[in-house]
Amino acid sequence: MTDQDIRLADLLEAMRLDRIRTKLLAFAVVIAILPALATAWVSYASNKRTLRERIAANLEASAQQAARETDLWFRERLHELRVFASSYEVIENLEGSRRGSAASRTQIREYLGAIRGRFGDYLQLQANSADGKVVAVTPAGAVPMTIEPSMATQMRGYEAAFGAVALDSTGRSTVVLAVPVAAANGRVLGFIAVRLQLGDLADALAEFATAPSGGSGGGSRLLLMQLDGSVTQLKRATRGGPDSVALGSLLQSGGGASEFVDRRGNRMLGAVAQMSNSPWFAVAEVPQATAYRELNRLRNVASLAILALALALGGVGYVIGLRVVRPIDSLTRDATGVARGDLDVELPIVGRDEVASLTEVFNDMVQRLREDRRQIATMEEQLRRRNMELEELSITDGLTGLRNRRHMVAALDQEVDRARRSKRPLSVLMLDVDHFKRLNDRFGHQAGDAVLVKVAGLIRAAVRGVDAAGRYGGEEFIVVLPETDQRAAEEVAERIRSMVAGGVLLEGGDAPVTVSIGIATLTKDGGEAAEVIARADAALYRAKAGGRNRVEVSGGEAVESA
Repeated sequence: MTDQDIRLADLLEAMRLDRIRTKLLAFAVVIAILPALATAWVSYASNKRTLRERIAANLEASAQQAARETDLWFRERLHELRVFASSYEVIENLEGSRRGSAASRTQIREYLGAIRGRFGDYLQLQANSADGKVVAVTPAGAVPMTIEPSMATQMRGYEAAFGAVALDSTGRSTVVLAVPVAAANGRVLGFIAVRLQLGDLADALAEFATAPSGGSGGGSRLLLMQLDGSVTQLKRATRGGPDSVALGSLLQSGGGASEFVDRRGNRMLGAVAQMSNSPWFAVAEVPQATAYRELNRLRNVASLAILALALALGGVGYVIGLRVVRPIDSLTRDATGVARGDLDVELPIVGRDEVASLTEVFNDMVQRLREDRRQIATMEEQLRRRNMELEELSITDGLTGLRNRRHMVAALDQEVDRARRSKRPLSVLMLDVDHFKRLNDRFGHQAGDAVLVKVAGLIRAAVRGVDAAGRYGGEEFIVVLPETDQRAAEEVAERIRSMVAGGVLLEGGDAPVTVSIGIATLTKDGGEAAEVIARADAALYRAKAGGRNRVEVSGGEAVESA
């Protein structure tokens, strides 16, 4: 024996590895720890990658949905503002104010005041002449809004202009929008500007903020940003968010989610979506610590489990060292089957020694695994049913039971595409309960809700099974009529109007509840879903202006009420 062999033997004796049972113990610990560590690491890396992809998909969807919702919101506000700017009151009185008429200024101010009274998110309205001078401002005593030269230049080119997001005296986020006022000959007479509060937009976007793992609860937040890095969190100012460099990196990622460091030095995961109708970007972001919190917790639990496994297997190895190893063969064989997922295992218990106890524990473990597998299958089925229920709730208006606005817009997009391909007619009805605010003020919101439920029931009874009816917002409803031309749509609209006028009464009320209806039919040249809605909405406005309780056709004559 060489000196090296002697030193190795002394080392093994000092570590007590010269005995068979300690060798088996060390072997059991090593073969348990190394695969467990490798498996845990591979599982952790795989789970992190999967989780990041899921979070990234959620953030991308949140940013894109927020951008679409914000675009729609601004498109509606600009449509309203353009309608007001093209009114006879504004055009004629701007001409009069240019000639120095004080009466014209007064009439414009009163007209703007009436508009502001109808729209709660209009904080301030203002009319300016073509040279930028303030003609009228409401409310009275308000400090006139400053119109940037770049905004004035845009409007002289017949374009709408957007101001920067700012905070008012109460801490609310606001934005200035302006549209030009043009005479019949195309000459720009001036422009109308409005300061809007973004609180309603924030409420509409709240549902798009998701948890980091895609579950319930708010883990991410949505921001509006400009290219210079200015940022707002809609309802309040924020110091976080990506800076201009990080925003540029997000844009270079092509809309996909990527990691960045925000202004406070926090490591974030975010996605950005550009808006088509406004100069902003929607950014959805979530701290990486929040996104991976559950995964890190599972990693720590797995580490403790590996340690516990090493201790347990060390004890088993020590017992094995005292016993004959042959009875372990059958246990090893069946344990391998369990590892592959075969739980139809029942080992016979022979004797009363430690191997018998281990066999009994193994059988109990397999039995529990069987029970757990059955429970998991049951839970998966329950989860599937609950997901179906949640999916139904997500597209249903909670008050009326009709489809909600988001579902109706998506359904209309599909029907417009189908109508284009098949070259078949498609019509849309926009309904609004007449004097609904007065009804709420007089009889209370519960009575108003009851009216909406009754109207929804009559709409549902008046349309076909293939038609789609939904609540568009507030007291406004929308009906999509596939395979329906203008004449047939007029018949449906008149049927709904007469059913509501004759079937919805308020206890103690002195008049029946009525609705005004606007109709738009997809033209032969096609058109986007938003254009069809806009035309139906414009027809609805004409029905309101024409005395209510009537039907108006987009681009046509009113359908006279019976």
